[in-house]
Amino acid sequence: MAVQFSLDDAFAPKYGTVIDKDCSWYYTRLYKEEIQTKANWGLIPSMNEYFAIYLFSYNDPRMETYFDGSNVYWPERQPYRMTDVLTRSHDCDVSGCSASDQQEHLQWMIDGYEVRDSLRVRYSIPYVPTPDNPGARTPFGWRRPIDPTDPNGTREIPDPLSMNEDNRCYINPRYYAMDATMPLLRWADACFPLR
Repeated sequence: MAVQFSLDDAFAPKYGTVIDKDCSWYYTRLYKEEIQTKANWGLIPSMNEYFAIYLFSYNDPRMETYFDGSNVYWPERQPYRMTDVLTRSHDCDVSGCSASDQQEHLQWMIDGYEVRDSLRVRYSIPYVPTPDNPGARTPFGWRRPIDPTDPNGTREIPDPLSMNEDNRCYINPRYYAMDATMPLLRWADACFPLR
């Protein structure tokens, strides 16, 4: 087996630039027909949540190569911010509660309620995965957790991946360009069996 020593040695055929003859099928079917003609971004491949879990878990640098960041085509909406709620057990001594508040908190605990301090925060997420079943993400019979910052105790925490198409991390356009390169055997792939 010949060993490749650089990226230039990769086996990577390239599409041509003549439409309907030798250019990329993805260019004519995805880019020209869906994006340019219909402004339909929904069919463009994007990073799904299960692949994102893998990439996030290993801090995989390929994420930046395979996908554009969220909201890249709508810079006025950057960055995507995901809402979260941080909570901790309430400590009357730390919070400086009055004697009447301490008595009320004690009664809540006797009644079976947990007294907690909560803080709503928003994180900037550069790569937002696309949910795998938007609209039906809460399994039958399950309920979303209640937002601890809600004074009425009725507001459910929204799905963090409930979003519109603007937030998705679409596949990098070079993969569906007219003259896209399709690497079939990369340097890392060739070197892997040698280890």
